[in-house]
Amino acid sequence: MPTIAGLSRRTILLLALIGLVFTGLYLIMVQAPRSAAAHVESLLRGAGFSDATIGDMTLRPSGFAAKDIHLDREGYDRIGELKADLSWPVFLTTGKIGQMAVRDVNIIRTSETLAASGRQLVDALMHLPSYRLTLGNVVIDLGTQYGDLRLTAEAAVNSDSNPEDRDIKARIIAAQYQLGFDSNWEGALRRDGTLELAAKLEGGRLNFGPLQISRFNGWMGLDIAGTDYSFQSQMEAGGAKFFDIPLQNVTLVNDHRAKTASVIARAGISGMKDVLFTADYSREGDNPAFIAALKGDGLGSLLDYVEESTGQPKTLRPALEQAGRFNGTLTYQPERGFVGGPLPFSVGMTVEDGNMLNGTLLFYPENFDVRGSLETDADMVGALKDYFKIPSSSIRQNFIRLDGNSRRLLRFEEKKD
Repeated sequence: MPTIAGLSRRTILLLALIGLVFTGLYLIMVQAPRSAAAHVESLLRGAGFSDATIGDMTLRPSGFAAKDIHLDREGYDRIGELKADLSWPVFLTTGKIGQMAVRDVNIIRTSETLAASGRQLVDALMHLPSYRLTLGNVVIDLGTQYGDLRLTAEAAVNSDSNPEDRDIKARIIAAQYQLGFDSNWEGALRRDGTLELAAKLEGGRLNFGPLQISRFNGWMGLDIAGTDYSFQSQMEAGGAKFFDIPLQNVTLVNDHRAKTASVIARAGISGMKDVLFTADYSREGDNPAFIAALKGDGLGSLLDYVEESTGQPKTLRPALEQAGRFNGTLTYQPERGFVGGPLPFSVGMTVEDGNMLNGTLLFYPENFDVRGSLETDADMVGALKDYFKIPSSSIRQNFIRLDGNSRRLLRFEEKKD
């Protein structure tokens, strides 16, 4: 038998070529799919999806495509397709890819779990290699106490300006009855982990419970640095409705941070220049505070205007019709509440510097029911009974018992005794 040394150069070259072919076939058929799948799974685990599974992996001469990716065990969160462009020799030796495109993403979250998901996303972006990433047709279904919301998004992340930073551009849209807007975001994720994003909002509309805003515009800003964050926004609308009462010059300013928060709302009553509605919310640690106020020069003229605006005929007794300057307040009392229970408030109103009524109530945000009682004088209790069509069974001397839906009360629907 001839020895290796006795083989011809042509034979040695042929054997080497066969070895290279089998090595290439092994890399293409076995190692490449494994490396591609491992890369995708590592990427998804880094984004917080530890139970992700890949349904199908297809190799291309210039990259790979993973399809039908389930991100959780139940299969609620999923990715339709993930494509990567790369050079196979470079990828198999270094793991480097050129760019990645992700499409047809479905994510289901609640308002309580959205913040944690946002922190996972920031961490995933921070550890992302410096290739270009594009996201298309991302659908986020968000459950809130006011109903289910759907957001659609597209985004691009790259390191073109600085290999150690991540430049971000995104568009987020909501198009449904409860909430609608179009927003364009720009910003960057810095190498120290700081995320800075800003957006303009246009063509917004809102239908949450008793509040309806047909068109609003504004801006938003988000900064995240470690465990600290700030989310600020300002939205303005020329007109709106609250329980069918027309509003004007609506302004909403928000400033949420890790340990503090504040929301300021201001609005006027359309056609009533002297009437102003204000609402102020603040939080220091776990201690929230909220107070809303409605004040103006003439309570009687305001009630008469509300009657005309809503188209509901009312009985306006002299005690209300002649009431002048007024100031009504609604104050949150957290010490009287408990987790998961109704929201407790104190209610008060003064007319011409004298007390008109005061009391307490419990508000159930899931259905807008109210429970509680108000105290007033003998003349005013009859006037309020007639104007708001309060059943006689809810009146005890100078006390008015509240037990029903706030929509019915403020929209003046008749309720029989």
